[in-house]
Amino acid sequence: MTETTRVSISLPEDQAMRLKTEAARRDISHGVMASALVRYGLENLEDPSLEEVVTQERDQYKKRRAAGGKAGMESRWHAAKDRPQKE
Repeated sequence: MTETTRVSISLPEDQAMRLKTEAARRDISHGVMASALVRYGLENLEDPSLEEVVTQERDQYKKRRAAGGKAGMESRWHAAKDRPQKE
C-alpha cells in the first residue's frame, strides 16, 4: 500500500460546493473526488490548458492574500486608534 500525506487547501465557497455536488453525484466523498482531480491533474501536467488554470489560480491566490493582509492591517490600525493614548 502507498503511504499517504494529508494536504489541506482552502477553496472558494463556490468551488467547495461544486466539489461536494460532483462527489455526491458520483456517490463518493468529496475527499475521494478531490484526490481523483489531483491525480488527473498530475497525470496531465503537459496539457496546454493547464497553464491558463495555474495562472488564474496564482493570480486569485495573490489577490486573496493581499486582501487578507490589508484587512489585518486595517484591523490593527483601527484598534490602535481606539486605544487610550499614553500621557
